[in-house]
Amino acid sequence: MEGWKRLALFLGITSGIVLAMWVSFRPLVVVFEVRPAEEQDRLIHGGYFPTREDRRLAELSPEAYVRQITGGNILDASDQRWHAVLAALRQKRGPEGWRRVEWRRNHAELFFHEHEEPVREVPLVAHGASSREGYVRISDVAPPVLLRLVRQPVSLDDFHLGSGWANLVKPPSRLLYPARRLAPWVILIGLGLYLFLPGVRGGPRTVRYSRRRLVVSDLVAVTMMGFFFALPLLIPGGFQPALRYWPITAVFWVMAAFFALVLPWTARYAGWAVDVGEDVLTIMTSQARETIPMSSIVGRRPAELRSPAWLRRLLWVGALLNPGPGTVGRAAVLGRILATGDELELDDGSVRYLWAGDAMGTSSLENGDLLVNILQKAPPGRTGTAVLQTFGMPLTGPGPV
Repeated sequence: MEGWKRLALFLGITSGIVLAMWVSFRPLVVVFEVRPAEEQDRLIHGGYFPTREDRRLAELSPEAYVRQITGGNILDASDQRWHAVLAALRQKRGPEGWRRVEWRRNHAELFFHEHEEPVREVPLVAHGASSREGYVRISDVAPPVLLRLVRQPVSLDDFHLGSGWANLVKPPSRLLYPARRLAPWVILIGLGLYLFLPGVRGGPRTVRYSRRRLVVSDLVAVTMMGFFFALPLLIPGGFQPALRYWPITAVFWVMAAFFALVLPWTARYAGWAVDVGEDVLTIMTSQARETIPMSSIVGRRPAELRSPAWLRRLLWVGALLNPGPGTVGRAAVLGRILATGDELELDDGSVRYLWAGDAMGTSSLENGDLLVNILQKAPPGRTGTAVLQTFGMPLTGPGPV
């Protein structure tokens, strides 16, 4: 069950991130109010050199300018749907449930999918090389209002490295990332399953690893995993665009996988427990159960766990080549003792390791004093300290270790 709990947490975090950054490529229609006088003024004073055509359009009357830009392609509408659109534009916020208004270049824009009401009834004709536009006139207000509708396609070409953080004109997130509203719930479901699914249960004489330490380790791991998993999605601004830049994405996801590997590691420790009897130890793991009478223990000696020697040497070489607090600190930390415990030699020649303390000598076991007391009955083993050099703490289990 401990493995399933962490699988639920992993899937909840990764699925939530994917849903939050899943891009919808459905074409959009942008609606905004046409103000002829302002547009004509921008043709001359818009910050660039006006062409002869710009000057001609600027000299037209507002009515003639409207006829020129629309080409007669105007839909007269007076129903309440278009009045709601106009109110949303002027109030700079959509009606309840819309949340589709963006403030652009001193005017508000309202976004729709092209097959939604009421924009689907407006014919959009070609305007220029790649644009399609349509116009709606609301005549039963004073003065009459002209709305321009512009079709805005969404494609992978709209995304590039850095576009996720750039201050670019983009559609509202509600339309560009339609699954984003589900993401928090998916993450909460994964977190809830992790926290509330039953784990290893034991009695008052059950020794197991501290739940608090394991939970903290898991949460730190998934936080770092989620950061490196989401970062390549945030850079271009979407999940599908991130796959387009797969070499960069792969580098970050390898780092995310490194932190994700902590989850099966902690699941193994969370599934380990020892029931301490009067003269017997019952060792339980996620896969098996083993009973060790104290009479079968023929020797006991201290044990230390260290990181592999090649890793320590490699880190110190890196610290010498690139000296700094970070590199020197990592080399110093990994060069220390990672855990302390006991090596138990059994009468069949096999060995068991019980890791009870961390690098600071603090007990990492709940009810660890029960284990300490019963192990005092074991006879002393070989002299010296058993030193293991490995990445993870080998757990006690059935069969020779």
